[in-house]
Amino acid sequence: MQPSIMEMKTLRRLVIDKLARNLDEKAWSHRNQAKPSAVLCIMGHDKTTGPYFILTKRSSTVPQPGDLSFPGGGPRPVQDALIAKLLHLPQMPLFRWPYRNKMAQNTPKLYQSLKTRLATSLRESFEEIRLAPFHVDFLGTLLPQNLLMFKRTIFPMVGLLRRPVRFKANGEVAAIMPISLAYLLNADNYANYRLQYSASVASRLNQKGKEFPCLVFEHKGQRQILWGVTFRIVMALLEQVFEFTPPDLDGLPEISGRIGKSYYNHESKRLV
Repeated sequence: MQPSIMEMKTLRRLVIDKLARNLDEKAWSHRNQAKPSAVLCIMGHDKTTGPYFILTKRSSTVPQPGDLSFPGGGPRPVQDALIAKLLHLPQMPLFRWPYRNKMAQNTPKLYQSLKTRLATSLRESFEEIRLAPFHVDFLGTLLPQNLLMFKRTIFPMVGLLRRPVRFKANGEVAAIMPISLAYLLNADNYANYRLQYSASVASRLNQKGKEFPCLVFEHKGQRQILWGVTFRIVMALLEQVFEFTPPDLDGLPEISGRIGKSYYNHESKRLV
């Protein structure tokens, strides 16, 4: 079925079923020394254009300014524990998730961990773009991703908007932008992102630059580049759910970029 004509119920069932294999304690547990963060990979559905994702552009007040990301950040244990206790109630994200009872009975520790990560991502989503939890259905989790330039492990939670939502960005977010699934599944929209590092960054990373696969699109007349860990999260979902793999770097059009020391500004804050 083409993404543009996929019904919302079909999308919901497809993603839930495909992500179920990630509910494995060994694959999903966090045992390295990197600090954990959780993000909410937000999907929506438009009756005309079909499924889409909601991305945010990071402002100059946070690390990685200008990068595209999903709402998220580090845990706040007390707040997140309280939110986690409410997630199974009617109209909350876990209420309609079909694996909720089975996971709670068979792997209670993993289920508690999942609830806590989900609570973190939902709290951060409310803080950053005013997305209330009762607007979201939980669809599953992707496997953790390690950041390459920071000591941070990202736990991606996948959620589906129950209806169109009006977002409001806080100071950490410069812009909120949708991108359609159909656009993501078009191999012609990908490029080779050639990044050069400033002297301070090159010394920190022990290399002068690096090539990354990326997706290029326009938002309000300005070019946007999706790369890095958010790119990898999106590609993991596209590969697992829709059997799509982005094209190899060889032969892709090249885009140049540069990262300076400002990329690491405010590093003591929550990083995603």
